[in-house]
Amino acid sequence: MMEADLDSSIPPFPDKPLMSKKTEGSGLRRKIFDVIVGAIIPILLLIYDPVVFRNDGSCGGISNFPILGQFATFAYLAILLGVLTLVIWLLFGDSLQLYYKAFIAGILWVGALFSAVVGFSILPASIMGLIILIGALGFFPFITSFVYFRNGQRVYRSVMAATTNWKMTICLVLSGAIFVMGGPGLAQWRVVTIVQNVTNSIIQNKTAPNADNVATLVQLDNICLHLCRSNILAVFQQAVTANSSVEPVLATVYTQITGKNSINPLCSATNAE
Repeated sequence: MMEADLDSSIPPFPDKPLMSKKTEGSGLRRKIFDVIVGAIIPILLLIYDPVVFRNDGSCGGISNFPILGQFATFAYLAILLGVLTLVIWLLFGDSLQLYYKAFIAGILWVGALFSAVVGFSILPASIMGLIILIGALGFFPFITSFVYFRNGQRVYRSVMAATTNWKMTICLVLSGAIFVMGGPGLAQWRVVTIVQNVTNSIIQNKTAPNADNVATLVQLDNICLHLCRSNILAVFQQAVTANSSVEPVLATVYTQITGKNSINPLCSATNAE
């Protein structure tokens, strides 16, 4: 437990709740709501995601390419960490030590920001999708953002109620924020770097792609549990945009990676037209 700092000044965040007790609701009912909206629904939306971080690779439809597909690796890991953190807080929050709580607050607040960013990023598609009702699902990130923000606020208030060492608290909050952004960000950078290097090597020999290069992408796809495909497709599309002549070879390689051979996985500007 953090020791109280008697010389510390007034904490930078107000002790007064930003939301009323009525809004927070009763304990059990609130926790059930938070688990459903903050954990279960985000996981289900990722599993059945048709347009945000992945799709079937086909041209046409609601979107030629996942709206945020290039950030898929970061998103999956960040969401997983956020969901696990929220569940840990809801189940064991009262028994956690203060420095764990402060760390958790940073993760939850980043989760709130991330959910809001996703919500605004897909807002145009969500509004258009209201015509067929499925677009209503696009507004769930805003509700999820509220859940994460509210729980982050509750964690922070519980810490500040037990200590006056707000400087240490802020450091731990920032550490949590850096952790939940830094880990997924590093993984995203590594995946994209590998795919870009392999893609450049494939482009240099368009007539006969090196089997080792294809094997590298297949191995990466398996390690990612097939969640990196949007990153692979994003890099391939960038290459096609720069040089349309590489589309046939990259389409063939993508088919070898994914096993999809009924449709062209590369939706270049030429194909879209």
